[in-house]
Amino acid sequence: MTVGELMTLLERFDDDTEVRIMNQPSWPFELTIAGICSSEWLDHSPGKNDGDFGKWRDDDPDKPTVLYIVEGSQICYGSKEAWDNLERS
Repeated sequence: MTVGELMTLLERFDDDTEVRIMNQPSWPFELTIAGICSSEWLDHSPGKNDGDFGKWRDDDPDKPTVLYIVEGSQICYGSKEAWDNLERS
């Protein structure tokens, strides 16, 4: 999904509508959003980040920027119905 596609999906909602993340379809949780992060803001040098992040995202200037919506804290259990009623771009 692109930023433009996400903005189009959000157009029908009021600006003060709360946004949460729903994850794990088999055991859903509702989560706050801590904020956003761009792949351009991250240090991609080998060994700088935990895990395999540096291995799959190198310093290729032609790679597109990725916007990450960063998970905050868990609020409550979610509903499996969210995946059945998913609106996509």
